[in-house]
Amino acid sequence: MMELATMQALDRAQQTVRLLELTNQYREDKARLASAKGGYSLTRALRSLAEDRPGDAPLERDASEQIAERLGRQPRPGFVFVPTSQRDLTAGTGSAGGYLVGAAAQPGDVFADALRASSVMLALGVREVPMGPANQTIPKLGDATGYWLTTEATTITETDVTSYGGIALSPKTVGAYMEASRNWMQATTPQAQGYVLRGLAAVVAAAVDAALIQGTGSNGQPTGLIGAAGVATASGATMSMTKLVTTIKDVENANGIRTPSATGWAVAADAAAILRVRERAAGSGFLFDAGRIDGRPAAVSNSVPAGTAIFGDWSQIVLATWGVLEVGTDPYGATSGLFKTGITGIRALWTVDVGVLQGASFSKLTSIS
Repeated sequence: MMELATMQALDRAQQTVRLLELTNQYREDKARLASAKGGYSLTRALRSLAEDRPGDAPLERDASEQIAERLGRQPRPGFVFVPTSQRDLTAGTGSAGGYLVGAAAQPGDVFADALRASSVMLALGVREVPMGPANQTIPKLGDATGYWLTTEATTITETDVTSYGGIALSPKTVGAYMEASRNWMQATTPQAQGYVLRGLAAVVAAAVDAALIQGTGSNGQPTGLIGAAGVATASGATMSMTKLVTTIKDVENANGIRTPSATGWAVAADAAAILRVRERAAGSGFLFDAGRIDGRPAAVSNSVPAGTAIFGDWSQIVLATWGVLEVGTDPYGATSGLFKTGITGIRALWTVDVGVLQGASFSKLTSIS
């Protein structure tokens, strides 16, 4: 009898524990559902960081934790991974962000993937490669030699394939910073949050694009394509179809095209303006027409030096990445004076490096006229 009573008491205790678990789960789900109304909220995530109240943004916290699990690391303290303007945002001033307050809501679904899509060079075919936790080196190997076999018994002559170099990659971080007022963060809508995400992504993407082409290799920048060894150069003075074809031929003669579908042009805006009105031959169309040059994709970018057009196999550039875009907040802003106004500083960081696998896969035309 005693044993039966003990078992019943134990069963009631287990039921109570289970009821408490279900109640807690219900509360968490209810909070998550309430948080999910209107979709992902960047400002909710930022407020929870600034006020050190992670429970206020369960949906956003879950998203960050899922990204952290995929990356195999946690965001640095005070930061959050965002499932992926340059101006201070103030609710009371229309041109400073006030126009975004109270606007019709729409899902804030511009995520980190938009950063990659907005990069001109990545769209051309530059490969993004996730890196491990430390510095990396990509080995460069020599080619083997092919031999014809005289008879069925002929032995193939051995070719010693040895490494003749390596491309060292190390983390380099690009960042963007903006500020938002307390009123803006409390009154903003998902539409405005999308604006913030797009603005941060666009700034960082533009900086990465510039580094891919003409990063200096100093002051924290990667070394870009312009500074890589083996890139052919020719004059673009009095530009003609013959010069464009010769530029392509230079890359082809160097066996520089490894991925034909990734070949294309990156053109400075001033050079593009010239090519768009320069005929291939009298009455035969223009050099740059319908987004293509000689049938190959062409992208206009201010990351390309003025008066320059670059042709190449863009798969031969690697954008090494360490993680994804990280967004963090500082409740005190950039200066101590901001504490009095309740302004929050918002910082975005992305860690990358650039590796040009084969300089001979590219040729550039300069001083186009």
